[in-house]
Amino acid sequence: MKYARTACLLLALVCVLLSGLAACRPRQPATFLQGEKVKDGVWSLQHKLQLDLPGRNLSLGFTGMMRLDLAAQTAQVAGVAGLGLQLFEMHITLDEATIEYMHPMLLKIPHAPKYIASCIRTIWLDNLPQLQLNSYLRQGDVLLTATGDRVAGLWPERVRYEDERVPFTLDVRLLQAYKENLQ
Repeated sequence: MKYARTACLLLALVCVLLSGLAACRPRQPATFLQGEKVKDGVWSLQHKLQLDLPGRNLSLGFTGMMRLDLAAQTAQVAGVAGLGLQLFEMHITLDEATIEYMHPMLLKIPHAPKYIASCIRTIWLDNLPQLQLNSYLRQGDVLLTATGDRVAGLWPERVRYEDERVPFTLDVRLLQAYKENLQ
């Protein structure tokens, strides 16, 4: 709640400065009810992520942007580290992943594109719309945990992805979610 209020104040300040003190209308939140199942829609999502690979002594924080098409079950994703360093860009479907760009550092990690695509499929395309807050879901060696408030009335604010096979964890904090209006 504290972060949402600060973000709203910063957004209002930017709007006022950019529009020369003209009126600034904030985006309308999504109108989904908490228990309603999502069937379609294209969403723009922004995240803060923390990836921990204990076996490689790697802990990486980065920002993620995603265009999620729930009807087509596809995701266009990009990961950006501090100061705008692009880590990856991928197009992911239920069956395949197309790499648009992958930073050489990530290519040194065996199967990194496969794991990125698997995380995104598991969280965003397979389970997240029906994952309840303050609960967990186990799929084989993968454990998903959802906590926090709902963002845009639908998405859990925090999701933790743990894979016991690798092992690694990915903590996702959803910052913004907007349903695109394509009319």
